[in-house]
Amino acid sequence: MRACVSNGYYEEAFKLYDKMRKLGVWADGFTLPLVIRACKFMCSFNLCKTIHGHVLQMGFQNHLHAVNELIGMYGKLRRMEYARLLFDRMGVRRCISWNTMISGYAFNYDCNGAYEMFRRMELEGLKPNPVTWTSLLSSHARCGQTEETIQLFWMMRMRGSAATAEAVAVVLSVCADLVAVGRGKVIHGYVIKDGFEDYLFVKNALICMYGKCGDVKDAHNLFLKMETRI
Repeated sequence: MRACVSNGYYEEAFKLYDKMRKLGVWADGFTLPLVIRACKFMCSFNLCKTIHGHVLQMGFQNHLHAVNELIGMYGKLRRMEYARLLFDRMGVRRCISWNTMISGYAFNYDCNGAYEMFRRMELEGLKPNPVTWTSLLSSHARCGQTEETIQLFWMMRMRGSAATAEAVAVVLSVCADLVAVGRGKVIHGYVIKDGFEDYLFVKNALICMYGKCGDVKDAHNLFLKMETRI
């Protein structure tokens, strides 16, 4: 089951699960989250509802990993109202639970929902981690909230949270949209300082930023230094 899901064979994973049930072999707390993840990528709402029903039937409605996967599944299906209900009913939440919700709102272009969840997370005493910040930045960038995205990035740095390569790439894309080469160069400094120069998508974001800002020379120099080009 894990091999199928890890390699993208989601239909095969579900067929294996279906065969297990027909043979009277019930899923456990390790298998069921994998089945939910497979259903998420199959993007069938009816199938996902069926698996949610199995979660309830087998008494896993309070299983942390199973519920986290259900939240992610409904986010992927653009049914955040179901994700929110599950989240609000959780007796125990971990940082991944909050991150899954914020990521779901980001995926669904709801920066207000993402920020509300972020603030609620802090009010309940949890410290946002780099994944939290990346999802929050992504949600605002996807909604066209360019200035807010940059402000959140500065807030993240001021609080001492480490940036991810993905977060840096998001902010660089925003700088490109704003044609803000000065800000982009500051972010370029963070790229060098934090060791993200070898990430292809970060290098591409830098080239795009310099190109959109009219700094063709720097864009060209970065392109020439790339060891891998796609």
